[in-house]
Amino acid sequence: MALGYAPYLLQHLNVVAADNAPETKVTPTGFLKLLLENNPTLQLPDYEKLRLSNGEGNVRQVQLKYLQRALPSQTSTSDDCDNDLIPAYAETTLTAVTFRKISFFISDLDIAKYEDDAAKTVALGQPPTDFMKEHVTTLMTLVNGLVGAINKDLISRVTFGTNITTGSNAAKTINIPIDATRHDLTAGIGKLLSDAQDNEFVGTPLLAGGGLFNTLMKEKGFTSTGFNGLDNAKALDELKWYYDNYTQAGSGAFGANHIGMFSKGSIGFVDLQKYIGFRSGKKGISTFFQISLPVMAAQNDGTADLMTFDAQLRYIDCPTEISTGYSTVTVSRGWQLIISKNYDLFQLPSNAYQAGDVLTGSNGALLYNITNS
Repeated sequence: MALGYAPYLLQHLNVVAADNAPETKVTPTGFLKLLLENNPTLQLPDYEKLRLSNGEGNVRQVQLKYLQRALPSQTSTSDDCDNDLIPAYAETTLTAVTFRKISFFISDLDIAKYEDDAAKTVALGQPPTDFMKEHVTTLMTLVNGLVGAINKDLISRVTFGTNITTGSNAAKTINIPIDATRHDLTAGIGKLLSDAQDNEFVGTPLLAGGGLFNTLMKEKGFTSTGFNGLDNAKALDELKWYYDNYTQAGSGAFGANHIGMFSKGSIGFVDLQKYIGFRSGKKGISTFFQISLPVMAAQNDGTADLMTFDAQLRYIDCPTEISTGYSTVTVSRGWQLIISKNYDLFQLPSNAYQAGDVLTGSNGALLYNITNS
């Protein structure tokens, strides 16, 4: 690897990954965390998750086939040999057409110093020098922008299905009552749970969002049984919550005080990893590899999960003009590190259930507006 930069970068990444300094913080991307933690499996050799590339770097088209379930009206009351229906498969194709990348430039002079510091300290088993920390910090300043963009792309792609309790895919209002002396069966966490049952969710409902519902979740550990006999903490244990403030405002967001509720297996992250297998290694003036970066500071508790990105370390062998993000400058010889990702959002098809089914239009994704009155 070029001057030993990439392996030492990987080795020292964890030094600042959990730092509370502004430049190294990663805004919680709970929706992305929800997708990755609950990703459906393909159960294909070397394509276990929703991905279009295998461990050798081969890319293939993946199509999923599905059948619509029969309706009560399609059964017969006659004891005869007449055929009632012929099941027909429909298909949906997995794609990873969305692309995001970010890059930065490092001069040869800086790389040379990094190599010298790294070789000395790593060989002795010592912690990284301040100079190495500075380089990892530089990389970390890019992570928040890249991961945030991916998360926002995925949020904007969500298609909410029909909620059979309303017959609409519009946001349903759920009120969390202020008055804890009355047992309101039309509101509260119990209504979310009964909606999940009515919409035939199997397993723990997955929720993502922010706003008022996140405040409720933050108070979960301080609640007890109310005067109406309800214990919200126990009710909230029946849900899996993912905090994501990106869902609250901006283009493609769920909306202020809105949350999404999803059934496990109905939604997922489609991954395409390029620089693995025969696609990795030294090629011309570039080296192609993969790098794992912290992408989700879960619930602002300082912890981070890792996600794999494609990386290209490219040598700029002549003085050239490059963008600084604000202007154009001329740089001497050095290295450009490009970090990128191909991805997409998977959801159950909107026609998973035929017309006349109680779940017509359902896709396992429901939208809610949370109020507190």
